[in-house]
Amino acid sequence: MPDYRENARRLYGCRGIHIPSRTSDSGCDIHFDEGWPMLFWTAGAGWTARFFYDYWLYTGDDGFFKEHALPFMEEAALFYEDFLIKDEKGQWLFSPSYSPENTPDGQDSAACTNATMDISVAKELFFNLITGCRTLGIEEEKVKKWKEILAGMPEYRINEDGALKEWEPDEFKDCYDHRHISQLYLLYYDIPEEVRESRELFDACKKAYEIKMQRKQKEKGTMAFGLVLEGFVAAYLKDAEMTEELLQTMACSNYYQTFASAHDFGPSIFNADISGGVPALMLHCLAQSFPVTDERGRISHYEIRLLPAVPDSMKSGSVTGMRLRGGFILSMEWKEKKLKQYQIENPGKNTYVIQTR
Repeated sequence: MPDYRENARRLYGCRGIHIPSRTSDSGCDIHFDEGWPMLFWTAGAGWTARFFYDYWLYTGDDGFFKEHALPFMEEAALFYEDFLIKDEKGQWLFSPSYSPENTPDGQDSAACTNATMDISVAKELFFNLITGCRTLGIEEEKVKKWKEILAGMPEYRINEDGALKEWEPDEFKDCYDHRHISQLYLLYYDIPEEVRESRELFDACKKAYEIKMQRKQKEKGTMAFGLVLEGFVAAYLKDAEMTEELLQTMACSNYYQTFASAHDFGPSIFNADISGGVPALMLHCLAQSFPVTDERGRISHYEIRLLPAVPDSMKSGSVTGMRLRGGFILSMEWKEKKLKQYQIENPGKNTYVIQTR
C-alpha cells in the first residue's frame, strides 16, 4: 500500500492508490516505455477492488467488508476524486487513458482519453461502494458523494458497426484483431445491471464480442490470460460453443506435459494465469450468481443461473459444494446438458431466483 500511494502521488499528484500493470520486487509503477504506456492505465486499483467486493458477496462476511474491502475500495475511489476532471460537456474525463494492450486502428500511439475499460472499472467501483454501504446501512454521507461522482461518468460509445467502442474519441477507430478484449470488462464477471437494463448497451456489447470472435484467426499474438477473459464473456453471453473452443484451445496449446501452464501457444513461456483461470471458466459455464438491487440501491436478492453455457466436453457430470455469490453452496447433477437435480444451501438466508436450461 505505501508503494501504491506513492505511485498516485508522484505520477499524478493524487491521493489514494495507483496499482501498476505488473509488480516485481515492489509495488512501484516502473514497467513502462514509449511503446507500452502502462503508467497511463489507472484501472488497476479499481479492478483489484472488485475481488475484495466479490469476497464479501461470496462469503457474506460483513466484518470483512467494513474492515478490509471498504478501506481498500475507498483508497481506490480517492484517486479518482483527484484524477478525474470535467470535459466541455460536464462529464468526467479520463486523461491520460489506456486500453490494455491495444492501439487504435491507424494510430501509432496507444495513449488515449476515455478508454472504455477505464470508465467501466471506475463505474463498477463507485456502484459497488454505494451498493455495499447501502445494503449495510453505513457511510451515508460518503454514499452521496459517490453517487455524484458516478452520475458524472461518460456514456459508453457505440461505433459504426453497432459495437461497444473501445475508446471514446471519434478519430480513434476500433482494432478488433487483438488478443485482448479490454472494452468488454463489463462482462468479465457478470452482466451488470446497467447492461441488463439497456437493450442498446447489451446489443453493443454482444456485437463487439461477435466481431472479435469472428476475427480471432487474424489475432496478433495469443495468450492464455486473454483467452480466459474471452471465455468469461462467452459464458455470460451463454455461448457454449465458444466456451468449448476456448477451453479446448488452452488445453491443447497452453499446458506443458507436466501440466504446468504457459503464457503463449506452444506451450511457451511459463505463466500461472490459467492455473486459476481455466477452473474459474469451467465454473462460470456451470453456474452464475449475481446480486440485484432495489430502488434504494440495496441488494434485494440474487439471480442464480444453472448450466448457462455448458461446453460439449462437460455435457454430463456433477459438482458438489460450489460457492456462489450470496453465500450459496450448490450441488447439482446434469446429463446431456440437462439438469437432473440440484440442491442449494443458503446459510445467509438470502432471497434468490433460479434460471435453468
